[in-house]
Amino acid sequence: MTKSLAIVHGTKAPARAARPVETVTLACPHCAAELSTIRGQLVGLQTENARLVAALDYWNAGPFVASRQRKLFHRPYCKWMSYVPDSSLLEFSSHEDSVAAGYKPCKTCCS
Repeated sequence: MTKSLAIVHGTKAPARAARPVETVTLACPHCAAELSTIRGQLVGLQTENARLVAALDYWNAGPFVASRQRKLFHRPYCKWMSYVPDSSLLEFSSHEDSVAAGYKPCKTCCS
């Protein structure tokens, strides 16, 4: 799919959400010259954005566990969870839920 997008020299395109990478033909509105360098940069930025969104999804994926006595939450496989008795375990489905409950991420497993 090819789109035509006019960009004035010296201006920056606005930030956009992650989308599938598509072929874009960019042309200067004044001289109609193709801006191939910007096209390559755009594709590179879209690819990097998709990679970062996937990494963010990985870090936000649960479950997370915490102790009732301490205000830190961990991943279930964290070495510090072996010191927490089962009777005081709390489980959260996401990173956001843990933070909303007032817990801070463990610096070993959630950083």
